[in-house]
Amino acid sequence: MTLSQLIGLLGLLITQYSCMPNKSSNDKIKGNKPADTCKTLVSVFSYPEDFARLDSINYLCEESELVQVASKKDFRIVLRFNDQNYSLFNYDFRTRLLHDKKADLLLCFKRSIDYNIFSREAVERIYILDENLMPLYAFGFLPQTRETVIEKFFYDSGAQSYFIELKDETPPKLEGLSYAEIVRLSKKIKDGNYTVTNDRGFCCESPHFRTTPYWTEN
Repeated sequence: MTLSQLIGLLGLLITQYSCMPNKSSNDKIKGNKPADTCKTLVSVFSYPEDFARLDSINYLCEESELVQVASKKDFRIVLRFNDQNYSLFNYDFRTRLLHDKKADLLLCFKRSIDYNIFSREAVERIYILDENLMPLYAFGFLPQTRETVIEKFFYDSGAQSYFIELKDETPPKLEGLSYAEIVRLSKKIKDGNYTVTNDRGFCCESPHFRTTPYWTEN
């Protein structure tokens, strides 16, 4: 092979290599994001101020499968914030969903229609959800006394709920709960540290809410 032929062959190889997409360009074409791009913008959730703050930041490091879970159940939630520790979703003007990845909890906060913002006094229900967005438990209060009550959901024949009592503890009033207390109580409940009473909860027996989350009810 002559020197001129060798130079021509090298030039052809260089041209072909430069036209091949590298790994990063494939990621851009597919819309994929490397796993290490998720930042930690929130280390500790500030309740309830972070509902508005995170909604305004609107940082999304990646999509969430929970959006598809809701879609399959014929309702829509909107992912408004998603970092390494927390995901925040909007359902309607009264309802926010929070996925606490550190605590491995999926919570739903519902405020009263008598308030325009999420404040401690405005929140009237806090649901503990499963991976299908269905309520497992809920914190609420009795209208007459504002005494905190907790109910457990059952789905044997439609949706129904019964009040439960925590072991060795009376929960504080709902408006007095800090986020750390919400997490602690939620974990205690999920660990089974309660007894079920014979008193019916707020959720009425309904075939509709056997597959559709009760927190979508307005």
